[in-house]
Amino acid sequence: IFKMSHDCHGDDEEDVEKSPEEIQLEAEIRAIELDMALIDLRRELQAQEELLERWEESIRKLKEEREEAEIYRLHTDEDRRDERALKADFRQAQESVVLLRERVQRLEALRAEQDIST
Repeated sequence: IFKMSHDCHGDDEEDVEKSPEEIQLEAEIRAIELDMALIDLRRELQAQEELLERWEESIRKLKEEREEAEIYRLHTDEDRRDERALKADFRQAQESVVLLRERVQRLEALRAEQDIST
């Protein structure tokens, strides 16, 4: 007895078994895509870390200027509020970089697992 699949035209890809070569090729494609994502994330992480370093240096210089201004009583309440806001923004940026670094590490671990399984 001839059984017809639920797709009369035979175009249903799920009904077709993939060859080992196709499975291997798809795994290699996923690995390449993951490598590309890792390259992009590493580049972004490096840029963010460099930005944080420059920002930290700017905050350090601002602190020196503030200390000098306080000597001459030129530092206002608005200056203090701006400085607190700047420091809060800096801390938030640091946290974002930590999260980005963790994401890179997770993807690197995933990529290492793929290398082991292939």
